[in-house]
Amino acid sequence: MKNGRPKKPEIDLATLASSYLAPLRERKALIITIVFFSFSIAFSLSMFASHEYVSRATVTVEEPKYNIQSKKEESMVAKQAADEYVLAQVEKLKSRTFADKVLKVLPEQAVNDLSAHSDLVSQIITGVVQSLRAWSGEELFQQIKYLLRKKTDPQSTSTEREQLLRNLMEKVSVSSKSKVGVVQITAKSVNKECAVILATKFMEVWFAENLEENRKDVRAAKDFTEGLKSKARQEFLDAEAKLIAYKQKYDIPGDPRVILDGVTQTELDSLRSGMEMAKEHFQVMDRISVETGVKEASVMNNIRMIDAASLPVSPLENVRNRIRMIGLFGGLLVGVGLVLLHELIAGPIRNEMDILKTVQTPIIGSLPKDMYPAPRR
Repeated sequence: MKNGRPKKPEIDLATLASSYLAPLRERKALIITIVFFSFSIAFSLSMFASHEYVSRATVTVEEPKYNIQSKKEESMVAKQAADEYVLAQVEKLKSRTFADKVLKVLPEQAVNDLSAHSDLVSQIITGVVQSLRAWSGEELFQQIKYLLRKKTDPQSTSTEREQLLRNLMEKVSVSSKSKVGVVQITAKSVNKECAVILATKFMEVWFAENLEENRKDVRAAKDFTEGLKSKARQEFLDAEAKLIAYKQKYDIPGDPRVILDGVTQTELDSLRSGMEMAKEHFQVMDRISVETGVKEASVMNNIRMIDAASLPVSPLENVRNRIRMIGLFGGLLVGVGLVLLHELIAGPIRNEMDILKTVQTPIIGSLPKDMYPAPRR
């Protein structure tokens, strides 16, 4: 002891054991009870949880075909798309607008799957509610539901379609691998078939939009050509009508090449020449229009499938075992925490450090343990 202060004993394994292990050993029955109770609850709740299945489609993105056709092709091998183009495609697939387009073509089975509570917490709540419904009876359940409906309205903040869109965007994720132009579409669902449907429909809508984007430049040229063709056709019809009207005016029969009146002959030749030129122009525009249509039809997707979405064999993880393990270790932590908290609040004296904290008196010595008689059993 220095300056009248008691010497603080060193912390050793015996002190730690008496401070923490001894109270746990004394109240092990309480800890086991809490663990058993927590595990029982977790086991019961896990029966309402459904396994989640994952279906994934993988594609590679190439340079757009209309970009390739606009250049001199040096090779027949398709070129990988630039990173900026791939990222733009990924962001488009993640957008709400694209999800809305997919939602419009989803079959009823997939829409019902989106409407159901598929997240883990909602599954458990729905399972508990259904169990209470079966236990309490339909009449009592409807009364309880009527009372609770005044306080909570699940559709108060959004429409049903908005909820479906959110669920769809949560279930389907899109990712890309930089520098290789690979895009993966991953769909999750508690239903195996719905997971495949979601991934497949995303791919189908993307393929259709991609083809439409590739054709839009060619279609613009085709629309412009069709306009010129229509104008040339109208000019040809007008020139032909003028020639016919002139012949009828002067009662010129058939198609004579030479007549006695020079003025009439000159006018007739001019009308005939204008009609021939208009006809030739129309034929040229008609040929260009056909070529443009063939070019539009030959435009292809620049998205190539690597792995199509397939039916998953096993779930993503065993969610029921995860819930049970959470209940087991959670109950253990709660039991140990309660015992140690009680030990801290009660403040029993178990070692030299507890004596110093309580009486602030120096310890002169200690009796050996073999002086105490063994407890009778």
